[in-house]
Amino acid sequence: MLHAAAKYVRGGCVLSDATMREAAFIQRNKQRWHQLEQVVDGLERLSADDVSELYVQLTDDLSYARTFYPDSNVQHFLNGLAARTHQYIHRNQRTPRGRFVRFWKEEVPLAMAATRTPLLLSAGIFLAAVLVGALSARHDPTFVRLILGDDYVNMTLQNIREGKPMAVYGSSGEGLMFLGITVNNVRVALLAFAAGIAAG
Repeated sequence: MLHAAAKYVRGGCVLSDATMREAAFIQRNKQRWHQLEQVVDGLERLSADDVSELYVQLTDDLSYARTFYPDSNVQHFLNGLAARTHQYIHRNQRTPRGRFVRFWKEEVPLAMAATRTPLLLSAGIFLAAVLVGALSARHDPTFVRLILGDDYVNMTLQNIREGKPMAVYGSSGEGLMFLGITVNNVRVALLAFAAGIAAG
């Protein structure tokens, strides 16, 4: 494929200015492309850093070829080589041992520490809302009915009297309940998102 891309370099025919520039581009970079081909085909070994550097240079060359030599042999060649190199790099990537443990022991605490102010603020708002709801329900029995609706409260009280306080979750099929909970959660998320945008 590299030989097809380099076909303009050989021969003594008269070439246009654009073709000469493309030929010079191929001539200037073909050794590096050939080396990367050898690595991808398993014929040569390089360090991970060297392969990474060659891959970055290759993607730069591909961008250049797409801009100045669209739909040319060299552009098709570089596109194919970039795809093969990408697969080669990711195929040979190893997940380090203890990654799962390190995620919970190091990365999560670091992320929480970096965002502690908004986390503490949101936790404070949540706990304040829980406290207001609990106190309101305790001192004003109609508050719960105002928030949840009479039908839900009456059904729950009836289930408690029958000794099945969680029966509300078994009153419909699993699929229907899953759909209902999902739709409700998405609705709440969209409302919270819209409120956040409106509040700035």
